[in-house]
Amino acid sequence: MTMILPIVILFGFLFFMSRSEKNKRKVLESGLKKGDRVVTRSGIIGKLLEVGDRTVRAEIAPGVNVTMLKVAVEGLESSDNISTAKKDDSASKSGKKK
Repeated sequence: MTMILPIVILFGFLFFMSRSEKNKRKVLESGLKKGDRVVTRSGIIGKLLEVGDRTVRAEIAPGVNVTMLKVAVEGLESSDNISTAKKDDSASKSGKKK
């Protein structure tokens, strides 16, 4: 009996964690709207042009539009992410110069 209790607790914990993630995903997907800047799971940043039931169309570069599933959107892009990435990139480039 004492060996079963930790296993039951572990499965209960995993169940509630996955449920929480599903709720966060559902809120994110339902809140997407035209004009939002988003980050995909692959790290591509783009601006939403169209939002459908299952898919979104995003502009990732001037004149380059891609259609992807909503589940590929990891989250909304914030200006903090870009400024931090630029600082990290410039620091790594200056460190490589000899």
